[in-house]
Amino acid sequence: MWIRSYFIKDKDSLNRIVPLIKKMVDFSYLNLAEDSYPSLAGNTNAMDLIFCRNVIMYFEAGRARSVIRKLYDALVD
Repeated sequence: MWIRSYFIKDKDSLNRIVPLIKKMVDFSYLNLAEDSYPSLAGNTNAMDLIFCRNVIMYFEAGRARSVIRKLYDALVD
């Protein structure tokens, strides 16, 4: 199973990214409603993958569309 190649279980039985992969990943926080992105200065451009879990549903429709558009624009083609 592919998950075993990229994740390990820690002492609390939580899945953690294997160290080799973690070195290739940048983890960061972003205020989706207020921060300016995509941005070279904020390193929020040319992303390969964005995880955005359980957050869009809390925005009103117009703000959700704006956030989704900006996240899309931050991705590499």
